[in-house]
Amino acid sequence: MYAGHWLESARELAERYADALAARPTWLFSSGPIGNPPKPEEDPVDITSILDTTGAREHRVFSGKLDKGALGFGEKAIVLALRVPEGDFRDWEAIREWAQEIAAELASS
Repeated sequence: MYAGHWLESARELAERYADALAARPTWLFSSGPIGNPPKPEEDPVDITSILDTTGAREHRVFSGKLDKGALGFGEKAIVLALRVPEGDFRDWEAIREWAQEIAAELASS
């Protein structure tokens, strides 16, 4: 996710393979909000149409990571203006737990 939206390449991939994804169990996730607590706090991305077309069972949003050194000039200006914190805010335990939930659901079906 970038600036509250899925990257165009990710949207195109989901749309291109929607039928194949709908034919099998599919879960979607986004990574992006940062900070503690993560900002934005509400669901930062609307993927209702992708959930509908792919038949995905669920969509989760996980906190991301910001390395200001990897940003371009324009991105750095936005991050500075918005006072976005730098750091790795990924919650690997939450990601593992979700993966285990998915594995259990697949094993039971």
